[in-house]
Amino acid sequence: MINRRQWLYGVGIMAGTAAQSGSVLAPSAGDPQKTQHRTLDVSEFVPTSMLQVHESHVERARFPVIDFHTHITTSASSESGVALASDRQFLGTMEELLAVMDRKHIRAMVNLTGGYEKGLDEAIARYDRPFPGAFTRLPNLAPNAGRSPTILRFRRRPSNRPTGRARGA
Repeated sequence: MINRRQWLYGVGIMAGTAAQSGSVLAPSAGDPQKTQHRTLDVSEFVPTSMLQVHESHVERARFPVIDFHTHITTSASSESGVALASDRQFLGTMEELLAVMDRKHIRAMVNLTGGYEKGLDEAIARYDRPFPGAFTRLPNLAPNAGRSPTILRFRRRPSNRPTGRARGA
């Protein structure tokens, strides 16, 4: 009967012999296939997807949906993706947005680029007030948000301070 020490010794001998003889376990230095490398430029790299799924296009949702990731406004002036002013640029007219919502069966849209200060007020006046429930927005923080009168007024409200106890029944 062979013990573990003898078996490991035998495996080590076989691996050492294979490495010296140039077998598959350790390629020899003279093998041109293994030592020759060709650089691949990014423009030549065309990977094929391993994920193969059926693609379908839904013209109209069966049930009303909420599109919670829209960008229907942008900053009127920005640099490298950072808003430089509160003014907003509106990417579609109300008629265009409502037509798409009706066609696709969208009940509500959430605008993630709602803006701040004057631009936020304008977005609310243009979308939210005329069509309550159809549009809502997430305001963006202003570059000077910490010193904004609106933020400071919100921070001073007693209802926003934690009380240390749970509310409810």
